[in-house]
Amino acid sequence: MELIDMVRRLKKVSKDITVLLVEDEEIPSKALLDILSKYFDNVTCAFNGREGLDKYKSGRHDIVITDMDMPVMNGIVMTRRIKEINNEQIVIVVSAYDDSRSLRDLINTNVSGFILKPVEAVNLLDALYTACKRIVNERQIEQWHKDIEDIVRQRTLQLYEANESLSASLKDNTVLLKEVHHRVRNNLQIISSLLSLQAEKIADQHLLGIFMDSQQRIRSMALIHEKLYQSADMSKLDFAQYVEELTAELLESYCSYNNNADIRLELDLDSSAKMLNIDMVVPCALVICELVSNSLKYAFSSGQEGCIWIIFDKNADGNFELIIGDNGIGLPKDFDIKKLNTLGMNLVCDLITRKLRGEFEIDSSNGTTFKILF
Repeated sequence: MELIDMVRRLKKVSKDITVLLVEDEEIPSKALLDILSKYFDNVTCAFNGREGLDKYKSGRHDIVITDMDMPVMNGIVMTRRIKEINNEQIVIVVSAYDDSRSLRDLINTNVSGFILKPVEAVNLLDALYTACKRIVNERQIEQWHKDIEDIVRQRTLQLYEANESLSASLKDNTVLLKEVHHRVRNNLQIISSLLSLQAEKIADQHLLGIFMDSQQRIRSMALIHEKLYQSADMSKLDFAQYVEELTAELLESYCSYNNNADIRLELDLDSSAKMLNIDMVVPCALVICELVSNSLKYAFSSGQEGCIWIIFDKNADGNFELIIGDNGIGLPKDFDIKKLNTLGMNLVCDLITRKLRGEFEIDSSNGTTFKILF
């Protein structure tokens, strides 16, 4: 029953497996060859170690079965040469000797199996089944590796094509977004120019001031879109550079309000002002525009050496801090920003509390300073 079961199992795993049988040419084992031919479609025979080694080199052999004692080159020497070519080669040695020296040579040569003569069919079939099962498993693993490599290669190609498509789409979107910023900036400049033309026909100084403030708000927003158009990352903006240009433009625009005062700007914008999120830039810019404009219009008396400073950094708690101040005449003692009914101050309050979700305090002990935390 054991032999029948072994035969059945061997038939399942012996397909497409090649065997090289190397025997003593003076004592060929027809019985061994008959058993091998029954289960394997491709069996090659050699009749000494030298011939066996040559045939091994000239073709693919999954299993090598060799006698130990042979003329020209014995099985141990041949096995060593084969192992030099392929250390994983399955070699089964058949021998009539099982003395300690022979066993030591077999162990040192790293043979896959040893069968003692006279060869019993069950022992041979068991050794062949073990060898075939190993080969089938290795082939299955190799096929899995190939399948995985094919899947990875296919997925890599798909990802590459998807990335190429996304890159092309991103470039198109970037160009479109740049064009949007460019057109918004141009439209805002047109509106600013229209206000400027209209202001030339206004004699009322109060109304002229309103037009000028509106024009400056529009120009501050136009400058944002101009910077975004020029930026590589249109989701962020170099806030420090923007503030420098905005305040310089404000100083030039409101020079007529200075009463011959000598006003200088001091900017202290740390690294946190680099590449600020655009959702934060817009309200900050408008707040700066309003407060600096107010300082330029109302803070300084004739001939005064004035100073307006802007400080922007991030504190230890991770919150942003924006300080805008001047050394001017300060605010009236009864000043209450919440009771003012002016567009500029209402805009400042709304931008700080609603847009920036922050809070602010005003210090008018020495000039006027707005400290905004958000």
